[in-house]
Amino acid sequence: MAKRDLHPDNKTFTSNSPILTLKYHLILAIFISTILILTGCAKYGQTGPVSPLINFPNIETTAVYNITQTTATSGGSIISQGEGIITAKGVCWDIVQNPTQFSSPHTDNGNGTGTFTSSITGLSPNTQYYLRAYATSDKGTGFGAQITFTTK
Repeated sequence: MAKRDLHPDNKTFTSNSPILTLKYHLILAIFISTILILTGCAKYGQTGPVSPLINFPNIETTAVYNITQTTATSGGSIISQGEGIITAKGVCWDIVQNPTQFSSPHTDNGNGTGTFTSSITGLSPNTQYYLRAYATSDKGTGFGAQITFTTK
């Protein structure tokens, strides 16, 4: 039988029993795990609830056509506006990959959802460009697939 010592406060006791010690640690581990899971703090030491992923606009890039030496036509189609309201849409292009409307030439085709057509101007002859459609909401910007085209 395990030895139990009553503390002077007559409310607690210690035990030399390994089974009681194991049960105590198991219960403590389950309790802490439950608290962490319920508060969303179980991943990477976060200290607050886990933020949900933001759903940016989902957009498709239209193929480039009517390509000349200095102009082309493209556009896009907004598949879903995500969690926000579309405040800007268009296409952006550059001679380097992954153009954005912040750092590259771009069109501004207004706001709202739907399909749009963009006139691309100011291109150089016989030059390869990277183009993609964009849609911006108050939650962020979504980009369509990047397309490569070469002017004549």
